[in-house]
Amino acid sequence: MLTLILQSIDHINLQIAQSEAQMEQYARIMYRELELLETIPGVSSKVALGIVSEIGTDMTQFATHQNLSSWAGVCPGNNESAGKKYSSRTTHGNKYLKTTLVEAAWVASRSKANPLLAVKHHQIAARRGHNKATIAIAHKILTAAYHVLRDMEPYQLHPQDIKILENRRLKRIDRLQKQLSTLKNTSYK
Repeated sequence: MLTLILQSIDHINLQIAQSEAQMEQYARIMYRELELLETIPGVSSKVALGIVSEIGTDMTQFATHQNLSSWAGVCPGNNESAGKKYSSRTTHGNKYLKTTLVEAAWVASRSKANPLLAVKHHQIAARRGHNKATIAIAHKILTAAYHVLRDMEPYQLHPQDIKILENRRLKRIDRLQKQLSTLKNTSYK
């Protein structure tokens, strides 16, 4: 019985090795696309490979980035009737791509190198909760991936995003200066 179990384990390990060799072969073919996707914050080589394996590299099959987001299941729900807002759950979509994007969103929300998505996550989480913030960041990552693959250009911050980061930095400086001035005015006797 143990011999049979060991043979099945060896067979499964062989299949895993064959699958990984095939993935590396495809990764060599699509090297440029994967390299461009890795410029997006939170996207590693494995995440980029997962994104390309699920959506491909031809973005003409999706009319807009909203169509891609809806297909992936990371677009925000919009269920409103007569001014009354109902459930805003996301659609089911592609569960493999959605899982990959959520993992990338968690990484991006803790990034120190490119803090824009981390700032966005923090802002949304304060209002809506961490899970909804993570899905929102996953949506932003997929939108960026769509534009990177469509235009074949690396990810760049939008000027509006740079302004958001600068405003955040200035607000922090003001807050710290106010704290410093209150500490100077306080006497400890």
